[in-house]
Amino acid sequence: MAMNKKNIKFLGVSSGICAPTARGKIGAELGFDAIRAYALSAKIPESNKQFDARKLFTKNYTYNGISFQTEEIIFAADLYSYIKKKGSFFNDLSPQDKIDGNFEFARHINYAFEIFPKIRDEVKNVLQDKKEVFPFIIAGDHSTAAATISGIVAYLEEKNELLNKDNPPKKLGVLWVDAHVDAHSPYSTPSGNLHGMPVGMVLGLTDNYYTGKALSNREKLLESIRKIKKKTFKGEWNKLLNILNEEGKKEDATPSSRLIEPEQLAFIGIRSYEKHELALLKDENIKYYHLTRKEKVKSGEKATKFGQADLDRKNNELWDKVNPKDKSHLRNIGLEEACQDILYKLKGAGCTDLYVSFDIDSIDGNLVPGTGTPEPYGLKIKEAKRILSYIWKQDIVPLMAMELVEVNPLLDRANKTAKVAFDIIKTLVEHK
Repeated sequence: MAMNKKNIKFLGVSSGICAPTARGKIGAELGFDAIRAYALSAKIPESNKQFDARKLFTKNYTYNGISFQTEEIIFAADLYSYIKKKGSFFNDLSPQDKIDGNFEFARHINYAFEIFPKIRDEVKNVLQDKKEVFPFIIAGDHSTAAATISGIVAYLEEKNELLNKDNPPKKLGVLWVDAHVDAHSPYSTPSGNLHGMPVGMVLGLTDNYYTGKALSNREKLLESIRKIKKKTFKGEWNKLLNILNEEGKKEDATPSSRLIEPEQLAFIGIRSYEKHELALLKDENIKYYHLTRKEKVKSGEKATKFGQADLDRKNNELWDKVNPKDKSHLRNIGLEEACQDILYKLKGAGCTDLYVSFDIDSIDGNLVPGTGTPEPYGLKIKEAKRILSYIWKQDIVPLMAMELVEVNPLLDRANKTAKVAFDIIKTLVEHK
């Protein structure tokens, strides 16, 4: 097993304010608790020698030579205290002016100012532990993954300072398993929600990457508003980028301050993205394997190169209907083969260590209803397990941290999504 640490520490990040649904509902801050609640109801093992899933998130549990610990970094109570202090802004999701720190195009960024340093510092501290601890983060909204990456990068930079000059430097590779690219910034976001921006954060995006002219009327309206309001959010966004780079409250941030370069990044499972995100992937030669994309087309129009046009979320036939000539479609190359291709590309870019960010919405929305932005035609549960198990065991680019995000029990049915999330975690950790 390549993930050879003797200790695994689950870090709970209960934040959901940056991942509201289309109707403004939150709930992802309860995802960690929902997963733990399901674990407590797991089957009782037949003997003491078997893995006891009920004890996985207790204070300290040892199985097969591995010690499991659990710590909460951000509590749901922290979020509700913030809401109480600042007020509630969830009903109106249309572009709005700055109201008590709720900046248009970067909603609730002030809350990110509060929690990102805590997450970054704790992830770094866990990695510095002399007992060789593997951080397994279970978070609410995906925005906080940027803080996780910040902590890992800070740790690796310190390691590099101690390395002999003859040794190659430590360099992080990031594998993003998600239905979405999450490479927005305030300059491009259609919603203003930060959970669509963590990749944009770590890449230090400070403009709208896409320069195409084929904009819809809504996009034109948003662009006009951004030009008028740019000064409103520019300082706040730059402040967030500098927090991630541990540079305090500098007024300016530039792309040179990015946490990772595009060559350090890869995607699996994407099937929902905007024009500028696709342009970013192609122009920067970022490796990705997508799935069938839901396309809203008029009746009678032909399917796009991303897959058949079908809005029926229950039609699972599209799982297997792909264009055989599309070499970036995940099912044309195979799951393990795609993972291997990505890992060798990251290794070729000099990456020595790997972080995986797994969004539960990478799985088909019919199978995991309890998430804020479900998408059809995603991974099957078995496929998700195969991908993550391969990554967990491989040694091409050794895994040093993993994160699971976006379980929202308020949108779930009978804790179905929390069960899937727990089963995935259990599959990974119970086999040494």
